[in-house]
Amino acid sequence: VNKVITSVSYYPHRNPSLEDEEWLTAERMAKWIKDNGVLEIVLRDSLHQPQYVEKLEKILRFIIKERALTLEDLDAVWAAQAGKHEAIVKNIHDLLAKVAWDFSPEQLDHLFECFQMSWKTANKKQREKLLELIRRLAEDDKDGVMAHKVLTLFWNLAHSDEVPTEIMDQALNAHVK
Repeated sequence: VNKVITSVSYYPHRNPSLEDEEWLTAERMAKWIKDNGVLEIVLRDSLHQPQYVEKLEKILRFIIKERALTLEDLDAVWAAQAGKHEAIVKNIHDLLAKVAWDFSPEQLDHLFECFQMSWKTANKKQREKLLELIRRLAEDDKDGVMAHKVLTLFWNLAHSDEVPTEIMDQALNAHVK
């Protein structure tokens, strides 16, 4: 799949003609990926291997670039790490830290909703991993977009009856420099 993505991405602006129906375009490839559930398939296995997740990143970046990533796809990526082995969580968090910058505002909002929902049910170790991911996103922020989202997330969590004060202190301390 990645070789085909590379090929169709290499020739993005061909002159449209009647003969184009014979060519595989980036748009057609994105549709094929969606129609055949490729993302769901690649999220099922081998996520503990960084090399595998690097290949997944290429597919995900292509889907994002073609504006074909849905909120359901984002849910599937997030769910792929939920309750899984530490290596899988790390790899998915690394993946999200890399591709989140290419998300639309709606996708970014949805990702932060995923963080907030996970936070409520996570154990201490899961919260630490989540904090690390959120910190990485805020730390790499050059325009203040992520920082604003992080502050909004913490504000919402701070005003939630479901989040103990000690957990909120942990979250805030993780982001103070």
